[in-house]
Amino acid sequence: MMNRDGSGIREVSKLYAFATSWDWKRKGVVYTSAGPDFSSESTKVDIVSINVDDEDLSHNYKTLTKGGANNAFPSPSPDGKWVVENPGGGSFEMLKIHPNGTGLQKVIQSGTGGRTNHPWLSPDGKQIVFTSDYAGVSAEPISNPHHYQPYGEIFVINADGSGLQRLTHNSFEDGTPTWSPKYIGPPTNAEWP
Repeated sequence: MMNRDGSGIREVSKLYAFATSWDWKRKGVVYTSAGPDFSSESTKVDIVSINVDDEDLSHNYKTLTKGGANNAFPSPSPDGKWVVENPGGGSFEMLKIHPNGTGLQKVIQSGTGGRTNHPWLSPDGKQIVFTSDYAGVSAEPISNPHHYQPYGEIFVINADGSGLQRLTHNSFEDGTPTWSPKYIGPPTNAEWP
């Protein structure tokens, strides 16, 4: 962790962590994926919450998911009630859980062997944007040999699992979507090359 100007660098966890996000309500709490990144579906990765103000790095975290079924990319809701995660196990599904580790609920499941990844809750906590191959892959992976995972179309869904909408349709990997704090219109003076 460090200040915005790069000063004050300090270690807040001994865990190998990636894809972190701050809790909106709990001061000093960050959610992260703990385990090796970008490995096979059998990788042991779990969602943890870390108290960055606790100096005891061996006990400053709480594991929210169990079993390490490639649970990754946590996103907390602005009201502090939920964290969404994506567990593996052949096909990736998206679930939400309370920060205390209770109330696990499925939001959406991808197709058999499919992918539903990179969820991010909207600023009002009512919708989740994510990447998935839910509608199938738009092009054969062989036609995009330089893509790490050619499954990405961006979707949005209500936090209760209703109202699924597809936002993109192309052969590229559209990944790790997020929300802007406010609407930014398209530029009026931009030209295509």
